[in-house]
Amino acid sequence: MGRRPPARKPSFMKILVKDFSTKLMIPPQFVKLHRGTLARRCTLRPSGTADSWRVRTKLMNNLLYFKKGWKKFAQHHSLGFGDLLVFRHAQDCEFHVDIFDKSCCCKDPVTSQNVESQKDNDSILTSTGLEKNLDPKTPALEAAEDFMASSEFPTFNRIMQPSYVGLHHGYMLIKPDFAKLHIKDRTREVKIEISGKTWTVRLRKHGSSHNLSACWTQLARENALKVGDVCVFELINAKDHTLKLSIFRSTMKIKTGRSKARSGKGLKAQSSKALTSANEFSSLSKYPSCPCLVHFTYLRGGYLQVPSAFVKQMKVTAGAKKVKLECGGKEWNALLSSHGSHRRLSHGWSALAKHNSLQIGDACVLELIHTNDAVIKITVFKSHVQHR
Repeated sequence: MGRRPPARKPSFMKILVKDFSTKLMIPPQFVKLHRGTLARRCTLRPSGTADSWRVRTKLMNNLLYFKKGWKKFAQHHSLGFGDLLVFRHAQDCEFHVDIFDKSCCCKDPVTSQNVESQKDNDSILTSTGLEKNLDPKTPALEAAEDFMASSEFPTFNRIMQPSYVGLHHGYMLIKPDFAKLHIKDRTREVKIEISGKTWTVRLRKHGSSHNLSACWTQLARENALKVGDVCVFELINAKDHTLKLSIFRSTMKIKTGRSKARSGKGLKAQSSKALTSANEFSSLSKYPSCPCLVHFTYLRGGYLQVPSAFVKQMKVTAGAKKVKLECGGKEWNALLSSHGSHRRLSHGWSALAKHNSLQIGDACVLELIHTNDAVIKITVFKSHVQHR
């Protein structure tokens, strides 16, 4: 006699339609047949991974749904309208999940190591069933949050995880709150500006979530993004959806004592003398001039915001203009560009700041010594030593 085939495990299939991003209904017939084995807490195990996701069920209008935890599961796996999911009931309210896209092909598995999207309230189980303790307060994240606090633009950050920096089929999830406020439904692509280069990246919408897809993988690879790096996105131009990307590496270290001393009230106290000297110097200058206090953003972001009143004397109304910066007997070619109502010195500014060892709390005086040639002389006033 032939061997008896193994018993088929209870299963059901769902095609994602309507509002699947925050909850997913379990078929009533499946619930009726297996009510005794369905608990309030379920575990979902995506095929091709060793990860498990905790999802709670909730009864609403006599229908049972995957509810709490489902939204994060859907976002992490980029579930979209028309995707097909097969749930195979294994044991003790545990489901193995096969995920297929609209072409009926199985999606590439997405692992969940260091998943930033799971840090709020829900936890990930390892293959051994133990919870991973995720500590998001890394030096890179702290630096990124300081950077965001000083930015004048709408911002959001993302901690890089394997699915964001994968070699193939990579994507990056835009934070829902940011997308809701600043991304229009009909938007199909965004521009990402980093280190003087602009990338046009495809934007895909899945339910209520937005993903950066095509070209994101190449951007991540060329900029050597790694798991644990923190990316900060600033919306510097809302009309054409231009995002400026600043990267905070996972390997960075924060020097103890210094960061606190040079932030908040400490920064104000240490920089007051430098700023006073800069104001006095500016008031005595025979050229159009303006003092600027060096913030964290101006060092990390690679630009210096210039007051509009100073720029008007250069007769720059829109677009970008090449300028020359002079400081300490050395010259740098830079770019004065427009971002909405703001004007910025970029490109050569970073090299100047590095060469002159600019620090948070230092003050600079900009003098327009040649209007036609757009030559700007910069005098630095250190917060802890004599100016030069």
